[in-house]
Amino acid sequence: MKHNILAASLLTLGAMVLPAAANAANIRNLGAINNKTAYVIKRQGNSGTIFGSLYYLEGSDICQAKSSGISADSPEAQWSIHYSESEKGYFLYNMGAGKFLTGNSKSQAVFTDEAIKLTPVFLDNAGYWILDCGGYVLGLEKADKGAVIFADEVTRTNYKDTGFCFTIADTPNRELTDEEQNLIEQKIKSGRQAAIDRYKEFVEKAEAMLTKESDQKYAGAYPLSEIKHMLENPGKYTLTQFEEAYNRAVAGRLPQYGYYRLHNQNRPGSYTSNGVVVKEDGQLVSIAHKTPTFGIAPAGYQEDLSLFSLIPDGGPWNVRLYDNASGKFATCGSSNNSKAWLDNEPSKATVFILDPNNDYKRQFRLKFANADDAYITVSGNNELVAWNKIETSMQFWFEKVSEIDVTTDANGYLSLILPANVTLPEGVQAWVVSSVRDGKAYVEEIFEGVGAQIPFIIKAAPNTVISLPTASDPVWYQTAMVGSNVKAEIGARQEIVSTPSGLKFEVKEAGTVNPGTAFILTDETAPLEIVMGADPESSIEEISADSGLDLFDLQGRIVSGTPRPGLYINAATKKVVRIK
Repeated sequence: MKHNILAASLLTLGAMVLPAAANAANIRNLGAINNKTAYVIKRQGNSGTIFGSLYYLEGSDICQAKSSGISADSPEAQWSIHYSESEKGYFLYNMGAGKFLTGNSKSQAVFTDEAIKLTPVFLDNAGYWILDCGGYVLGLEKADKGAVIFADEVTRTNYKDTGFCFTIADTPNRELTDEEQNLIEQKIKSGRQAAIDRYKEFVEKAEAMLTKESDQKYAGAYPLSEIKHMLENPGKYTLTQFEEAYNRAVAGRLPQYGYYRLHNQNRPGSYTSNGVVVKEDGQLVSIAHKTPTFGIAPAGYQEDLSLFSLIPDGGPWNVRLYDNASGKFATCGSSNNSKAWLDNEPSKATVFILDPNNDYKRQFRLKFANADDAYITVSGNNELVAWNKIETSMQFWFEKVSEIDVTTDANGYLSLILPANVTLPEGVQAWVVSSVRDGKAYVEEIFEGVGAQIPFIIKAAPNTVISLPTASDPVWYQTAMVGSNVKAEIGARQEIVSTPSGLKFEVKEAGTVNPGTAFILTDETAPLEIVMGADPESSIEEISADSGLDLFDLQGRIVSGTPRPGLYINAATKKVVRIK
C-alpha cells in the first residue's frame, strides 16, 4: 500500500496523442468489461510500440511481459477484471496463476493470494488504460524485462522509460464459468481478513511511533482517527473504503499547509535539535536550536525566525521550500558541494521530492527532482549543500509551529513583526500604526489577528508569555510601520518603546536590527507623537506595477525589478501603497 500517484500519471499521459491503429482491439470504456470475459493486457510504449502481453511464468511470483511467443489462448496470459458486488470494486486476477496482482517493496508487479483493489482508468484522448493496483501504478521498465510498479514519484523518476499505457482486449475463445467467477469472489472475501489485519498492524506501528516520539507537533505522524474508527466497525466498510482511508492517512503524514522549523540530523551522526536558519547573505546553514526571541535580543541570537512552508509543485511529494521570514525560496545546484541559498524568484527555486526515510519515523530526505541522486545534506561546516550519496545528515524533520510564544515587557507591551499569520487570543489587546502624517502616528486597535509581515503592537500583563496561534488565512491591515524577520542593516528610523504611562517613539540611527523588530522609516529627528485612533485622512494609495516609483517592501528592503501585487512603502513619501 502506497500513496496514489494516479493524478500525476493522468496529467502526464492525458496529453499524449497516440496512433489510432494501435487501438483497434482496445476496449474503450469500463462498462464494456464484465466478469464473464477473460482479457489480454498489453503494455503500449510512449511511441505506440507494443512491448508485450502481461503473463504468469510458472514458478515465479513476478509478473512477466513478452512481445512474442505468448498465446492469447494460454491461461497464463488471460486475466479476469473482476467486479465484486460485496467490495464495490475491481480486482485483477491472472487465470494461470490463480492469484491477484499487486506491487511489492522492490517496485515489482507480483502475484498474491490477497485481493488488491484495481482502479482501471481509460484516457479518452490517448486511447489507452492506466491500471492502478492498490495505489501502485502499473508499468514496464523496458521490453522483455518484466513488469515494474511505479510505487511513488521517487521510484518512477529512477526509470528512464516511463510508459505505463495498456490496451485491454477480450479473448474470444475464453469465457469464465460461474464456478470460476464464484471462486474469484470467494478468494476476495477470504483475503478480506488478511487486509483488515494489515491495516491493524499499520495502526499499531503508527501509534508506537507516536509514543516513541511523544510529541505530535512533528510532521511525519499519521492521522489515525478515521481508520481506527473503521477498524472498530469493520463490517460496515468495504476493502475499497479501507484502502481509501489508508491512502488519506498516508497523505496526511506529509507536511501540509502551515509553518515549520526545519531540523536535521547533523554530522557526525548524533541526533541533535539543530535547526536550519538563514545567514545575512542568504545562505542556509544548520545551527544549534535556540528558542526565538523577538525584538531586542542578546548577542548570538539566531539570524532569523526559521519558519518554512512547503509549496506543492506538481504533487504533494514534490515541493518548493519557502522561507517565510525573508519571503524567498530555497535553491541549490545539483553538483556536489553546491551551497543552498535563498532566491526571490519562485522559478529559480529547487524542487525537492520529500523522500520518507522510514515508514514509521518522522525524518524525510530532500531529494532534487531534476537529478537522479542529489540530495540536500549538511557539510562539515554546517552549511546546507548538495550531495549524491545517502548519509545520516540528509535526514530532516519538520517541527510544526502551531503557535508562536512572545513575551511582553515590564510595562506589558511588545511591538513585533512575524513571519506567520496569527490570531489574537482572549485577554490580549493589539494595535497597528495605520498612518503617519504631520509628525503624528495614528494607532488603531485590531481584533481578529494579523497577517504575516504586518508589524503590530500587543498589550497584556507585564512580563507574560503570550501564545499566538498560527492561522491559514491572513488578516490584512493598513500600516505605516515596517519590520524585519531577518537580521538586517536598516537606515534611519523610529521604533516604538513602552513606558509605564504608555507608548512612545524613539529615534534610531542607521544600524543593525534583530529579527522581529518593527519600525517606521523616517529621517525626522523629533519623536513621532502617538494618537490613539484612526487618521481621518488616511487611505492606501493604489499604484500600477510599472509606476516607476522607488519602493521598499514591508521589511524595509529596496525593491528591484517589477514589483508583484501587494503592499509596499513609497520610498519618497514613506506611505503605504498597494499594487493590485
